[in-house]
Amino acid sequence: MKKIKRSIFYIIFILIIFLLLIDKIYSQKRQLQKSDNLKESNFMTQNFEIGKETKLWSKKIDKIGVEKAYQEFSSIYENKDITTQHIAGHLFGNLIYEKKGLKELGTCGNMLGFGCYHVFVARTISEKGLEGIKQLDKICLEKFGLTNGECQHGIGHGLAEYFGSRQADLFKALTACKQTSEAGLFSGCSWGVFMEYNVQVKTDTKRETAALRLRKFDEKNPYDPCPKVPQELQNVCYAQLPLWWDKILEGDFKKIGQLCQKIADKKNKETCFFGTGMVEASLNEYDIEKTLKICREMPDPNKEFLCRLGGRLSFRSHPKKQFLAPQMCEGLEEKVKKLCLEDKLDNLFRN
Repeated sequence: MKKIKRSIFYIIFILIIFLLLIDKIYSQKRQLQKSDNLKESNFMTQNFEIGKETKLWSKKIDKIGVEKAYQEFSSIYENKDITTQHIAGHLFGNLIYEKKGLKELGTCGNMLGFGCYHVFVARTISEKGLEGIKQLDKICLEKFGLTNGECQHGIGHGLAEYFGSRQADLFKALTACKQTSEAGLFSGCSWGVFMEYNVQVKTDTKRETAALRLRKFDEKNPYDPCPKVPQELQNVCYAQLPLWWDKILEGDFKKIGQLCQKIADKKNKETCFFGTGMVEASLNEYDIEKTLKICREMPDPNKEFLCRLGGRLSFRSHPKKQFLAPQMCEGLEEKVKKLCLEDKLDNLFRN
């Protein structure tokens, strides 16, 4: 009788182990299915303790106020790698939200890898549902008006992270963006969604780590998902592709120029070159000479001009670098230079 009981016990024990293994395998499979559109490019363990930093900056906010604390905090992390910036943004975003609530969304700014906005969007939707997006947009408008789309841009980043990395999730995020105000073609919610979809920073605050993840590249479909998105958003989508290609192709700018050149639709082709200048200015830390050098690698003078236009808009949009914007037009013929220096350049590419 004892032998039978022992045998039953062993059978049950083995069965439990087997079931646990099966569950683990399926759990990993489900996780892969959620992120099958991504490849991890650069996993980094951060060199600061979230618990310690949270206590330090919580006291700092109470002492000098949210805005001054944010400026001081962002100045410490603005020159760190993007993953460190992002996890720092999550940290500070949580502090602002817990202490001041939704009304302080505008404090987040465009630094810290938009991690601060990610927190506000995720927590707002979890508490108020998708209707909360309208409240976020209202706060953006009250603080910045419709002339600056950076706040809505941050909402776009947050929506893309909230919905996920699959193509179906991209369309959900773009639909949610319709509840926000668009300040311009190359700013605002949809611009942030496409940027986050192509190049993501995934944060694990419990483990104090973050990972830079890139959307997988298919040589046969290098423009995906742009041909599939609504016509009115295709310009934005194509303008964002160079950011992704830069990472995937490891800075092969001639190849990027060739990819833009092969786009059939004239407007989408132009915005691709324009977007190259925009994203490369920021990727190269607003170094004029580096940005100009990249634009000179475009296939012909007209495409170089479009790249310069994008670079100028990017410099003009940066509070600390806007004084350098006119230099993106130096060396051009007088008539072309005049066109380069005109305002509202993004309107040239509207469908």
